[in-house]
Amino acid sequence: MFAAPSFVLLALMLLDGPAVAQPIAAPCQTGVQHIELPAVPSDELPTVCVSAGQATTLSFDTDFLHESLTLEGREKFAKAHVSESTVKLVPSEKLVPGEKLKLTLRFKGNDAPAGAALVLVVHAVQATPYVELHREKRTVESCQRELKEKEAALQQCRADNERLRNERTGPGGIIGLRASGLMDRGGVATRASTKNVAQAATNAFTVSRITAYRSALRVAVEVFLDVPEDAPPWRAESATLTLQGRKGAELRVVALWPAEPIALGALGGSVFVEAEAPADAMAGTFVLRLWDASGARTVTISDITFP
Repeated sequence: MFAAPSFVLLALMLLDGPAVAQPIAAPCQTGVQHIELPAVPSDELPTVCVSAGQATTLSFDTDFLHESLTLEGREKFAKAHVSESTVKLVPSEKLVPGEKLKLTLRFKGNDAPAGAALVLVVHAVQATPYVELHREKRTVESCQRELKEKEAALQQCRADNERLRNERTGPGGIIGLRASGLMDRGGVATRASTKNVAQAATNAFTVSRITAYRSALRVAVEVFLDVPEDAPPWRAESATLTLQGRKGAELRVVALWPAEPIALGALGGSVFVEAEAPADAMAGTFVLRLWDASGARTVTISDITFP
């Protein structure tokens, strides 16, 4: 598909910064989600992401009537535990990514709003672990938690902007890789991993080829996908690169490329995923997950190793 050597492509991808690097979208909140319940119900219901095997806890600031709770597809949840003011949900594998399920309940007492309704959106990978739903004025503690979360997100944005500025002010190409410290004298090592990896049976497309790259401070995975003629165009919206067998050990993805969708019937249409890679986090094998904006069409590849 590409005429240029893989090393040159990787060098351009690492150095070009905003020209090719796409921000990693976050369609689902992975921290604490805050939902304000208006006194007058709206036709536009709030949404909460859930995912198979991952727990999502809904915490209301008012007790509700247990018998009033309705949950579409309740039989598809491995756990649905209800207490005085909380609902803990763990979806099972029976739920299909992209599926939407409505949850409703009524509060005790006569204050407005009388109840709550929200939509649970099934995502292939991501779930919101904790949701605070507020019917009345929020507590000081709740506001302080949200401010801390936003401050952390702001600090991350500042760090990303600083990194991008540093990459843009230096020289480009191979010189830039060396000058920025992303590549040492050992260069960029590559490994063809196609025969060694495992593809999930639920993958939206067949993976025809995989190449792993490693420089001094970064790793990248190039995935070639075969998109059938009858499939709609697909674009990798988000990605995770996680150490296999260690929950929570995840590399920070900094770029997805290209931005354009892979067209119909594209043989060998490729997706690059680049992540920060400290040396102490690189022992073992990794799982790469890619998904589109809907979270329904996914690609999961395990047993990836880097040079």
